[in-house]
Amino acid sequence: MRLFQVIKVVYKFSLLNLVKFFCFITKKFEKYLSLITVLALLFGFLLGKLHPSIATKVGTLIDLFINSYNYIAPIIILLILTPVVARMIRSNRIRKFGKYILFWTTLRRFFACLWAVIFTMLVFDLPLLPNHSTNFFEALVSTFSSFIKMMISNPYFYAVVLSIILGLISKKNQWLYNLLNNYIRAIEYIGQHSILLIPLFMITIGVYIYELPNVLEKQMELNGRDM
Repeated sequence: MRLFQVIKVVYKFSLLNLVKFFCFITKKFEKYLSLITVLALLFGFLLGKLHPSIATKVGTLIDLFINSYNYIAPIIILLILTPVVARMIRSNRIRKFGKYILFWTTLRRFFACLWAVIFTMLVFDLPLLPNHSTNFFEALVSTFSSFIKMMISNPYFYAVVLSIILGLISKKNQWLYNLLNNYIRAIEYIGQHSILLIPLFMITIGVYIYELPNVLEKQMELNGRDM
């Protein structure tokens, strides 16, 4: 019995020391993160140059990820945005701040788009109205309908709408709110300790940068065959 207690105490202190050591390494890592990131990127570039087979495999994997991005990104947006929306709806202070940010972001986007239209029209001497439009109102309706069609066919739009719906449901459902709150805390905790994986990502990016000319050449060949 005493032996079991001794083993339990030793295990507890060894686990505590391991956690302290991990926190110490993380702090030191954050201090030299910029230097480590640059060195990892250069190492990845050198690795791709010395081992072309590795560069080819990394290029294939990243291309596969890019091709599946349209399917992965909406899911990630939904998982990240839903807890944030739930917190904004529950907190009056955060809700007011969120409305303020959304208002100014929308306003700035609107004026940026308006300026882009005017600038493009003046520089390239383009007509203000489309060829098939006879007046400004008809052109405005056509533009608005195109915008609605684009939103309806966009999976990102559905992810945002669904996150807002779940956030509204969580206002009345405490169980769902607690689930989302614990979920976002877990993500924040994992994010704080995933900093040690940054060099691995930078090495991968370095290898892909070296392989990128070959990837673009293959893509141009495929496009040429399709034409």
